[in-house]
Amino acid sequence: MILDGQLPEVEMNEHGRYEAPRDSLPRIAKAVGLTVAELPRRPARKPAGRAVLPNEAAAA
Repeated sequence: MILDGQLPEVEMNEHGRYEAPRDSLPRIAKAVGLTVAELPRRPARKPAGRAVLPNEAAAA
């Protein structure tokens, strides 16, 4: 399907591997006859706090 141009989102990269943008994966899956499962969205991560160095911990 890739070679026949039926999946235009899929292109060969400079290393000779086929790749496609993540947002086109559901369309590609449907085109090849796969069902697309709806996955729950992961909650956003909290930003990491500032690391405390050993010498700062001893001073506190």
